[in-house]
Amino acid sequence: MRYFKKIFLWICISLVFQVIIFYLADKYIMIKEDVRIYKLNYKEKQDIEKITIGMKCQASWEKFQCSYDGRYISYLDGKNLYVYDCTTKSRKMVPFEGNHQLAYHMWIPQRERMIIIEKINRGSEVVFSISYYDANTSEKRNVKDISHEQKDAYVQDVEGSLLTGAIYINVVSGKDKSNLYRIDISENIMPIDTTNYFIDKLSLVESMDRLIYEDKLNNKIFYVDFPYNIVEEIKVRGNQSEESTDPEDLDREDYERSQEQNKQEQNTQEQNTEEQNKQEDNKKKNKKNSGKEKLLGSNDLGEVYIGILENGGVEELYISTGDLELKNWNYKKLNKAAREENIYICENGGFYVSYPEENKIIYYNGNVKTEKELKGKVVDYYDKGFIYMNDNHELLSEEVLQ
Repeated sequence: MRYFKKIFLWICISLVFQVIIFYLADKYIMIKEDVRIYKLNYKEKQDIEKITIGMKCQASWEKFQCSYDGRYISYLDGKNLYVYDCTTKSRKMVPFEGNHQLAYHMWIPQRERMIIIEKINRGSEVVFSISYYDANTSEKRNVKDISHEQKDAYVQDVEGSLLTGAIYINVVSGKDKSNLYRIDISENIMPIDTTNYFIDKLSLVESMDRLIYEDKLNNKIFYVDFPYNIVEEIKVRGNQSEESTDPEDLDREDYERSQEQNKQEQNTQEQNTEEQNKQEDNKKKNKKNSGKEKLLGSNDLGEVYIGILENGGVEELYISTGDLELKNWNYKKLNKAAREENIYICENGGFYVSYPEENKIIYYNGNVKTEKELKGKVVDYYDKGFIYMNDNHELLSEEVLQ
């Protein structure tokens, strides 16, 4: 009997210690783990393609954007931001406080939610307030504030990741100098050291948490992976440096051929007239200033799209194969050059090229090519097609993908 009493006593002591430990862990330790709970009201959605948007637009409306499924369309009317519901044919104004100015807004991929950034002037500095806006519930929730010393600062580009919950922001100020910030799911803010301060465009590969950006000063494209925060340059054409003619790098036959070619080129140059030399110099200058690599975008498959900008248009595209190091690229040449802003990269693969002057738009995905008549000005794209405005200032949708 005395033996069982001792066992029971030790069991009670053990339980007391366990309760105390679990209480302390729940109260003071586990509280550091960030857990968010969202209430989602699921309901059957209508296909936006089967609905006539029928949104008659006024001349003062601008900066139209649509959600990933095309159900919601946002636009600016003066300083006010509105969201139009294509199913209920109703609109709501997004609320802002009196001294807040809209600095940036964008729809999040695969969600009927927006990232909204407001600019607030506070004395000698400005504050950018970042919020989420849910179009289904009309609720706006503040995420984080970024303080900046220069009052002329503005938000140029934003990327948001549904997979990691991170937000990337490019704040520009003072002679176009960029400052990149990353806000993680725990709402911690971190400046990104890019070593490049004149950034033109951002693109995000969500599956790898990889941010790609374009250095407009040096006409180069870089990427940075998180959480490592290591910057790497992207080289799509492989032959960024000139081919070596060192005897150690070439075999004997190639070296002799190289030397012979150099002699012939020298003789040719000596025979050229002064006018011919000037023409050659002009050609070299034109060649140097053309063929700039431009970041077009990326998608959820990990593919990165880079276009070669020449004479104001993009005709050649390089598409990564989704490899981690971005060493392998597929080459695509368009039938006709298109303006950079008329090329749109789809999240689920493929891309659109619009030719407004020819009233046509083409969707490419691998060897598949789908051409559609363009009946107005393209406003934005959604998962299965695009939205355009006709001559009667009415917004309509066009389905391309089934």
